[in-house]
Amino acid sequence: MYPRASEPIRRHRNRDRRRHDRLRPTDATRDRYGFTLSQIVISIAITSMLTVVLGGLLAAVQTARQHTQGLQDATMTSQAAVGRMRLMFGQAAVYQVDTRPSRLGVAVVHQTWNRQSVPSFLVLWTGGIDGGLAEQGLLPRLPLAEELLIYGPDPENPAHLVEMRLPDVSTTVDFDDANFNRQMLSLLHSPSVRKLLLCDHLQVARSQNGKDVTGNARFEFRESPSSYELNSADPGEAGWNDLRWAQGIVGLRQADLDMEILIETQNTPDQAVAGDAIPFFDSASRRYVSGF
Repeated sequence: MYPRASEPIRRHRNRDRRRHDRLRPTDATRDRYGFTLSQIVISIAITSMLTVVLGGLLAAVQTARQHTQGLQDATMTSQAAVGRMRLMFGQAAVYQVDTRPSRLGVAVVHQTWNRQSVPSFLVLWTGGIDGGLAEQGLLPRLPLAEELLIYGPDPENPAHLVEMRLPDVSTTVDFDDANFNRQMLSLLHSPSVRKLLLCDHLQVARSQNGKDVTGNARFEFRESPSSYELNSADPGEAGWNDLRWAQGIVGLRQADLDMEILIETQNTPDQAVAGDAIPFFDSASRRYVSGF
C-alpha cells in the first residue's frame, strides 16, 4: 500500500480536479460552438429560395418600369407626330384651274404591299415646311412638287415615320390627275427627297414571303360633297343644291382626315413582338368654300 497523502495534498488535488472539470466542455456548451450539417443545409436552401423570389421580383419591377417608360415614350412620340400632321393639314391650300371645281391640296397615296393597296402616305400642298399657302385663298394654278409635304413610312427604313419634301423639284402636280398616285410614288424614291424624322418606333409589317415591308401608318381622306358628286351635278340646278354641303350651305365643303399609326413600346423595333405595338388614332376636319 502506498502511504496516504496528507490533507494539504488532497485539497490541492481536489482543487485541480474541479478546475479541470469547469474547463471541460459539457454537452450543453459543446452545441454553442457551431451549426450542425442539417442546419447548414436548411439555411442554404432557405437562402436560395429567397434569392430566387427576390430576383423574380426585381425582374418584374424592371420589366414593369421599362413597359411604363415605353408607353410614355410612345404616347409622346405619337402625339408629336400626329400633331404636326394635323397642323399642316390646316395649312393646305385650295386651287382651281380651267372650269373644274376647286380642289383642296390634300390626297392619300396608296402603295402595293402583299398584293394589297395600302393608304400609306399623306400628301399636303402647304407651300413648304412653314405652310402659309392657305392664307392666299383660292389659287388659279397647279401646285408645284417643291411646295408639297408628304407624310408616311420612310421607303428606305419603314420603321421611321418621316416628313418628306422635294425642295429641288419644280414639276407641277395635279391632285385630280389619273397618274397622281404613280407620280408621287416615283418622287418618293427620287434622290432629291429631304426627310425629317417624326418617329423611329413605327411598327413594321412584313408579308408572308418577307419581301414586302412597310410601316404601319394609315390615312383616310374624305370630302363632302365628293369630287364625283360635284362632277355629276351642274351649278344652279336642283341636284346641285341638294348635294351634301357642309352645314347645308351651298358651296361649303368639308374635308375630313383620319390618321392611324402603330408605335412600338420596345427600345428597338427588332426586339418587339406583336403585342408591344400601341395604335394611336387622330382626326382633323376643316371647311372651305368651293369655287365653281
